Parts: sequence; C-alpha cells; structure tokens
Amino acid sequence: MFLKIKTHLKAKLLTGLFTILPVIVTFWILYHAFRFTEALLAPYLRDLVGRQYIPGLGILVIILLIYGVGVFTSNIVGRKIVSLGENILTRLPMAKQIFSSSKEVIQTISSTYVSSPYEQRALHKVVFVPYPHPEALAVGFVTGRPIQQVQELLPEPMSYVFVPHSPTPMTGILMLVPDKAIISVPYLTVEEGIKLIVSCGFVAGAKSHQPFPPEKLGFMPGQSPQPVQ
Repeated sequence: MFLKIKTHLKAKLLTGLFTILPVIVTFWILYHAFRFTEALLAPYLRDLVGRQYIPGLGILVIILLIYGVGVFTSNIVGRKIVSLGENILTRLPMAKQIFSSSKEVIQTISSTYVSSPYEQRALHKVVFVPYPHPEALAVGFVTGRPIQQVQELLPEPMSYVFVPHSPTPMTGILMLVPDKAIISVPYLTVEEGIKLIVSCGFVAGAKSHQPFPPEKLGFMPGQSPQPVQ
C-alpha cells in the first residue's frame, strides 16, 4: 500500500513539475528581459515623456525599433547602408572577430525561420549520417557543397554536413560526408530537426505527418543502415 502511494505521489509530482517548469522558465526569461529593458531605457524615456511614462514603454520602444530596422533593411538603400556599417566594423581590430562570428551564427539560425529572396538558407535539409561510428546515426543538416576546386581533390562527391550538439545546436561538428552515406529525412523540416536536437529527442517532430516506415531509411531496427540514394 505504501509503495503504491509512493509511486503515485512520485508520478504526479514529476508530471506537475514537467508541466509547470516550461511556464516558470518562460516567465523568468520575460521578467528579466523586462527588467533589463526598463533599466536600460526607462531613465531616458522618463526624461522625454515625464509623468506620462508607463512601465513597459521601454519594451514597446524596442519592438518598434526592431520592426523599423527590419523595414529599413528590406529595401536596397537600407541594405547598402547596413553593408557600409558592417564593412567599417570588420576593419576594427577587436570588433572584426566578434562581429563576424556572431553574424555567422545568427544568420545560420535566422535562415531556418526567415525566408528572403536575397539570402539562401544556410541549413538545407535534415539528414542522418554515420557518426561517431558506422553502426550509429547522427542527426545533421546539409549546409552546402565544396567548391569545384575542392571537389576535384576528393575521391567521390561529398557534401558539408553540420552535426549539432544536443541540447545546444549552436555548437557542433562540420563534416565532409560522401553523398552515398547521407540519408535524407524528408518527413522532418529544418525547424523540426532543430527542435529534435534541442529537446534531446523528447520532441520527435513531424506531428502532422504519417508514420515513416523504417524500411524507407534503408534498414530495419537492429540492422546496419544502408545508404539511401
């Protein structure tokens, strides 16, 4: 009887914890974002509007500012001005490395969610690749192909595949993988693939799709994978 009560309490407590934890984390991040924004802009806004200042006005100003930057950089003139500013930053000794690295990381993430006629997606598709040994498969993203001069040095056609670390996909390993060893995962979008990695597999993704037969991957559970052409 005591064991049943203990098991029941443990299960319900864990269920309640995992249910409320994302809500707590969300409000914690929003709370600190609100405090940071208020501490940053409130003194200037109070001087500007006086007694008419309303708490939270700083966040509204930042949202409008970000929106304005998005609108401004969506036209040719805005992109030219931004490009000029970036060229200046990349010529500064210490700012060059910080700016270049942060821009590349942010562009890689943003290309997953924002489509633009002026930019190519950094992550093309979700794939499985043999890693860290032939009997295991890692989730990765095809990022492109080597330039022609590099391809000529390779023994066979290969592609760049980025294998992110879980649960922090901003870090990972870039590999050159033979095309015949890359297994495409057509039922997962890039966004679903990132969710899969961030959640350590708890969020499987592809909820709106039909179950994907394992034989279409080229292997059955318990068997070694065979590359799908």
